[in-house]
Order: sequence, then C-alpha cells, then structure tokens
Amino acid sequence: MRRLAAVFIVGLLLCICACSCAKGKSPFSKATSNPAYAQGKNEGYGYGREQGRADANSGTEPNDAPPTPAGSYSSAYKAGFDEGYRTGYSEGYNTASEIDYDTSDPDYIAGYRNGFNSGGDEGYTDYRNGDEYSPSLKDISGYNRNYRAGYKVGFSEGYKYAWNAAEQGQAQALDWYEDSQIPQKGGGEEEGEGIGDYEVGWKDGYRVGQMQGDYDQAAVEYYYEPKPGQAMIDNYTSGCSKSYREGWQSGYEAGYLDSYFD
Repeated sequence: MRRLAAVFIVGLLLCICACSCAKGKSPFSKATSNPAYAQGKNEGYGYGREQGRADANSGTEPNDAPPTPAGSYSSAYKAGFDEGYRTGYSEGYNTASEIDYDTSDPDYIAGYRNGFNSGGDEGYTDYRNGDEYSPSLKDISGYNRNYRAGYKVGFSEGYKYAWNAAEQGQAQALDWYEDSQIPQKGGGEEEGEGIGDYEVGWKDGYRVGQMQGDYDQAAVEYYYEPKPGQAMIDNYTSGCSKSYREGWQSGYEAGYLDSYFD
C-alpha cells in the first residue's frame, strides 16, 4: 500500500512539473526556431528597410505597419515578416542620409533659394531685435529629400548672410538670394578658384558640427554656441580655399543645430 502511494505521489509531481514547464514556455519558441519564421524575418527586414528609406526621402511621416505578404504563407512566416519589417523600416527611415543629395536637382535648387530667403529674413530680424544668433530652421517635412537638403543649406547660409548685412548697417533686402548673387569677389581669390570646394567644405563642417552639438547638448551645464570659434575654424580649414572655409563654417552651424535640437 505504501509502495502504491509513493508511486502515485511521484507520478503526480512529474505531471505538475510538466505542466509548469509548458506554462512557462515562450509562445514564440517554436516560431523563432522555425525556418519559415527566419525566412519571413529576413524578407520583411529587406522590404521594411527599403520602404523606410523611401518614406524618409520623400518627406512622408513614418509608418512601420507591416503590409500583408504576397501569396500564401504560414503564421510563423507572417510573425517573422512583421518583426523584420518593423526593424528594417526603423533602420531605413532613420539612416536615410540628408547630406547625400544632388545639387543639380531642380528641387534642391528651389529648396536652397526658398531656404536662403527664409533664413535671411530671420537672420536680419534677429540681429535688429538684439536676439542671439540662433537659426530656427522651420519645419519642411512635407517636401522631398532634395528639396529639404537644399532648404537646409540655404536657410543656414541666408541667415548668416543677412545677419552680417544687418551688422554692417545694410537695408533689408526684398530677395536675399538675389542680393547675395551680386558679384563680390574676395580679395586674393582668382576667378574660378575653389569651384566645388564650398559643398565639400559644407559636408565636412556639417559632420564636425553634429559631433559638437551632441557634446554640448549632453553637457551637465547649459551650453549653446552654434558658431565655431576661430581656433576651431583654423584647425579644420587651414590651407583650404576661401570657398571651402565658407562652406565649412556654414555646414558646421547647420550640423550643430540639427544635432543639438534633435
């Protein structure tokens, strides 16, 4: 009788342990080790990354809702596809570069001119009002990638141009872009020198400004200075053309603001 009772108790304990293990098991353990799940995740990632980059470049608001895969598929494949799509979409949307642009594109040119005039109005007004040098760069999320890139560069340059104009006592221009096109050849720079250097300098300065903006934004004490000091400018642009130096400073300010207020 005692032997039967012992056997019964042991059997009951084994049953309880089996139930506990089953209850504690992840519902995705089968799916995640399923080849169909892995395939779905891989394909979903590719689709999501492509769509994320496309949405970022066109100015579309982010939406990582996975689409329905084509054809027939298992539930494991769909679970993997959805997870991969969301991961890929987020990566694609957030890594679409704003500084790899086509400056000859009509949208870039239009964005640059509009940004220059908008930044010019703000820069001139800020100086006349006694405000600090702080370009705001208004929201332009509804436009495509090249327009946004051109607008960003133009705004930063227009702000600086008009700020300097106000500092020199010039009257406010009706069109800051047109005003800036009046030939003003720099001393010591021959005609044609530094063509293309400005944009190279802008990209280099943008990256340095991003790093400095991240650093200042993370500082324990409040610190905000979007204009690079002369020592920093000399350190990064020594021996470079005038066009490169001007582009570097403008790019630095744009990168600093993008990073600081991100």
